[in-house]
Amino acid sequence: MSMKKIVSDRVRRGTLRLLVLSSLASEMCIRDRLRSLARDGYIIIQERDGKKIYSLTDKGVKKVEEIKIEIESLFTRDPLKRRVIDLLFNIGLTVHINRKKIDDKVLNQLITDLEKCMALVEEAIKSKGEKTVTQV
Repeated sequence: MSMKKIVSDRVRRGTLRLLVLSSLASEMCIRDRLRSLARDGYIIIQERDGKKIYSLTDKGVKKVEEIKIEIESLFTRDPLKRRVIDLLFNIGLTVHINRKKIDDKVLNQLITDLEKCMALVEEAIKSKGEKTVTQV
């Protein structure tokens, strides 16, 4: 198994753990989230033998597929897009691994450099006549 595969699997598992733990730690517990999913039509809640059974509706199945497509697009096979995503991931991983060694001066320099990089990305997209969409 390649190192990239191991890392991407860990990221996926870590993300799921974070979501579950965040749900438990927040004021809104999982039960409330499930009720919200039921209210939105993604799941149905039934009671059988004194136990609650949660099932996906057709709308829920469709939503899961949409989310899978979004996640899979992060792990694209297109070599150029893959290279961009790998570089961005490796930047984040390198900063994370070395976080105890990095002082505020280095962090400020990284922020400045990454803001410049973001401006270049936006400029490249705009030069193709496309409007940039950023996630902040």
